[in-house]
Amino acid sequence: MNCADRSCLALLRLLFLAFLVLCRAGCLEADDLHEVVFLQSGKHLVAELAAGQGELRDELIDPVGADPRSDLVENLDLLLKRLEERKAFALADVDTAGEYGPSFAERAAAFAEADAEILANGSFILFNPSLVKLPAGWGEPHERWLAVFRHQTSITFPRYSLFGSQSNSVVLAVLDSDWQRTRPFKVLQSEDFFKEAFDCVQEGEDRAIFGPEDARLYMKDERDSEVMLLFNANFHYAHTGVRCGSHEHRMFIASLDSSLQPVWTRPILTVGEEVTDKASSKASGVVLSEVIGDSDPSVFSVNQMSEAEKNWSPFTVPGGSNQESSTALIYSVDPHVILHLEVNGTDARVGRVWNTSSREVALWRERRYAESNDTVYNGFLHGGVSPVLVPAREGRPALFLSVLHLKTNADGRLGHLVLYDYTSYIYAFEAQPPFKVLGVAEKSLPLQQGMTRMEGPLPLGISSAFPTQLLWLDADGGDSELAVIYGSGDIESRRLVLTLTQLQEFLPTEIRL
Repeated sequence: MNCADRSCLALLRLLFLAFLVLCRAGCLEADDLHEVVFLQSGKHLVAELAAGQGELRDELIDPVGADPRSDLVENLDLLLKRLEERKAFALADVDTAGEYGPSFAERAAAFAEADAEILANGSFILFNPSLVKLPAGWGEPHERWLAVFRHQTSITFPRYSLFGSQSNSVVLAVLDSDWQRTRPFKVLQSEDFFKEAFDCVQEGEDRAIFGPEDARLYMKDERDSEVMLLFNANFHYAHTGVRCGSHEHRMFIASLDSSLQPVWTRPILTVGEEVTDKASSKASGVVLSEVIGDSDPSVFSVNQMSEAEKNWSPFTVPGGSNQESSTALIYSVDPHVILHLEVNGTDARVGRVWNTSSREVALWRERRYAESNDTVYNGFLHGGVSPVLVPAREGRPALFLSVLHLKTNADGRLGHLVLYDYTSYIYAFEAQPPFKVLGVAEKSLPLQQGMTRMEGPLPLGISSAFPTQLLWLDADGGDSELAVIYGSGDIESRRLVLTLTQLQEFLPTEIRL
C-alpha cells in the first residue's frame, strides 16, 4: 500500500485507534518491549537534533544533581505525615466516595504512598520550568533565581483506565547564577493551596489526575517583591471521586512569601463570579452571581472558558507616560486572545479581553500545511509561553516575543507508536493593546524532543519539547542572550540559549533586532 498521501495516513491512524480500543484490557503485556522502543527512539531524536545545532547551547537544567538524597526536601517530615494522613483517609473513604466510587479512593491512596517514597529518596522528575529573579532580601548574595518545576508521579491501573493516572506537585528551587540549587527544595501539594485534599473528576475521565500542574512564576510588582504563582488544577473536595462541576478545572493564582509558602490562593475569576469562602487563605469553590459580558466582546466571561483551562501565560505590559504597568495573560494564539489580570488583595480576576486575528498567521499556517507530508494533529496552534519584551529602538516600536507550537502526527514513525510531535516557532506581537500578532518565524526552534512514554499497557508515546518561558540573560560579553526555557518529554528541564545573532535566524522575517 502506498501511504504517501494524507488520506492513506489518516486511514492507518483510524485503524490504529481501533486497535487501541480493542487492547484496552491489556493485550500487550511485554513491559520490557516498549521501554526499549521508547528509549531508543528518544536517543535517536536527541542525537539527530544535536547534530544539527552547531554552536547553539542547549543545556540541561538539573537542580536535583547526580546524588539524590532525602535532605533535598525542606520540611520532609511534615510532608510525609500529610501523605500518610491522606492515604489513610482515602482508604477509609472507599465506602463514602463520590459517584465515581472506590476506584479513585484506591488510586488516591496508592499515589500518597508513591509520592511519600519519592520524597523520601529525592527521586524527582522535574520538567516544565519557570523562573523569576529572586527578590532582594529573600536570599543570600549568591542566590539569583527562583525556579518552579512540575513533578509528576505516574501509575497505571489497567482495570480502570488504558492510560496512566498522575499525581502532580509544585517544586520550588532557589538557584545561583549558574542555575545550581543552593538550598533544599520547597515542595507544595494540594493541601498548601486548597481547603480540601481531593481533586474532583472531570466527566468522562477514567484516569485520575491529582494535584497542581504546570506552574508559572511572575513578579506582580518588582518594587514590593510580590511573587505570584499561577497553576492549573481541578477544584478540590472533602471526598474522593466527586464529579467536577462546570468550569472546575481552571487556573489558580497564589501569592508567595519569602519562605516560598503560599500566603493565599484563589481561582482566577471572571466578571460576575465570587469565591464561596473569602475568609480562608486557601482556594474554595466559586459561585456565579450573574453572567456578565456575553454580549460585550471586550469582556471575558465564564461562558468563554473551556471545561479544562490550562497554561495561561503571564507577562507585564509596560505603562505609558500617564499609566502604570499592568499584568496580562496569553489565553490563546489563534485567534490571539489576551486577558487583563487584575489582582486586588486576595481577589484575582480577568475582565478586559483583546481578541485579534492576523492574516500573517493564516498565511503561515497554509505554508506549514503545504510543505508537510502529514496533516496537523488538530486545528489549533498552542501557546503557553511567557513572552519577553523587545524595547523600542531606532524608530522601531517595542514588541513582545513568544513561542507557539504545532502538534503534528509522527509521520514515518508509526512503527514506534509515536502519536504526535511538537514543533515550536517564535512569534512576535504588539507591545500594547490590542496585541495583534506581527509575524511567525519560518524556521522552527531546534529543541531537544524528549520521548514521553504514556503510562499504560500499550507502547504509546509523544515526542515533545514544551516551551514555557522566554527569558533575557546577561551574557559575559555584555550583550543580552535569549533563553528558551522548556520541558523535554515530560522528563527533564532544559534551556536553549541564543545570542542576538543566532536569535535573528529564528525570528519572523518581518522582525529585525
